[in-house]
Formats: sequence, structure tokens, C-alpha cells
Amino acid sequence: MACAAATGLAVVALAAPASAADQIEGSWLFESGQVLVEATGPGTFKGTVVEPTRFTACTHPVGQVMWQIGGAGDSYTGTHIWYTSECAENPGGQSTWQILTTDPANYTLRFCTVAPGGGPPTFDPATGTPTGDTRCHELERVLPPQAKPTFTSVVSLPKARKCRSRRSFRIRLREPKADPLVSAIVNVNGRRVRVVKGRRLTAPVDLRNLPRGRYAVKIVATTATGRVLQGTRRYRTCVTGQK
Repeated sequence: MACAAATGLAVVALAAPASAADQIEGSWLFESGQVLVEATGPGTFKGTVVEPTRFTACTHPVGQVMWQIGGAGDSYTGTHIWYTSECAENPGGQSTWQILTTDPANYTLRFCTVAPGGGPPTFDPATGTPTGDTRCHELERVLPPQAKPTFTSVVSLPKARKCRSRRSFRIRLREPKADPLVSAIVNVNGRRVRVVKGRRLTAPVDLRNLPRGRYAVKIVATTATGRVLQGTRRYRTCVTGQK
């Protein structure tokens, strides 16, 4: 009876070297959505939408780099993408981000912004309340900075064995909380198979009735921030010995 055995795994995952996280880094709740703030260099950061967030009348989609941020400690400045009345992107709204509390139970960020061309946010010097056209939101951090997802942390494949009697199995992709998956492509021996969206992304691998040989299963997954995780596992169809 033919069966399949894993013969190797090649993994390529994009990951940055570990470093101390800044106070603003992490995932923030914003208008029923979520924004992931990550460092892009010393003192610079970007805010990427990882769950759709609605600001006034238009929705910021998953994957949009909505914020460009600079600063350190508890005070930051930068820009926010606004929208026109037709929901076309209108970038460049000057903005500020202020860490209000670092209590783990109530980690809070105050985000203030002004429409592009309106200058920087302004505040009453006595009370700190926004003035003029400044709009502010208090955001709760729901996830602290975490290690970036890798292929092996996301993709679940059967363990390698010398010979497998089960030649039909399902690949499962675990959902990274801070940087969710938005798509996945699975190819079995160069042929694309259907990826099913449910609580997790899954895809079937069926090696039944295939000639004896080696068959590559390649997975390419993309996260909301555009990170690409990919790897290949090769399975060998074989024949079991007689009882």
C-alpha cells in the first residue's frame, strides 16, 4: 500500500532582529478596528491597519499604512491619512500621539489629528483640551509588541515520519493575533489547491493514487502588514512492506 513520508523542510521567513520595544509599539484599538504600530528605524514607526477601522465616513482597509510616526518615550508626532468626501485618500494630516498611562491593565494612547493643510494639533495650555479643528481619540493597547510571526509558528503540518499510511491531510494556518493573515497560497506538486477561510485558513493535501515519487507542498502566506511567510515540505510516496 502506498504512503507518504516527509523528506525535508525548507523555510524562508522575514523577521527583524529582536530589540527593546518602544512605548508606542503594539496593537491599538481604533474606531472598532485595530492598528499595529511597529518600528521602522531609530525613532521612527509606522501604523498599519490590521482590522478595518472607520474614521468619520470612510473605512481604512487592512494593510493600509495609516500613520507615519517619529519620536520616543511618551510623545510622538507624524501624519495620518484622512479621506476626501468621496473617500479618496488624503494623506498628510499632522498628528500627535501621547502615552497617557503604561498600566498593563489600561495602557492608553491619546491620538490627535488635524485635516491636511490645517497645521498641527492645538491644545488649551491650561487644560490640555483640543482646540480649533483638532480631533482626539483615546486608544487602548490590546496587544503589546510580540515576536513577528514566522512560517513555523503559523503553519501546522503533519510530523515527518518514515512512512505514512494516511496520505490525505489538511494544512492549518494559525492566526497571529498582532499581525493577522490576509491570504495564503498552497501548491501541491506545482498545482494550486483551494484555501478555505474559517476560524483558520486551511487547505487539503491529497497524495492518494499518485505514482511513487516525491511531491512538494509549498505554502506562501501574507499578513496584514505585508509580511510574507513561505516554506516547502517534500513528501515521498512509498510502499509498505508485507506483513
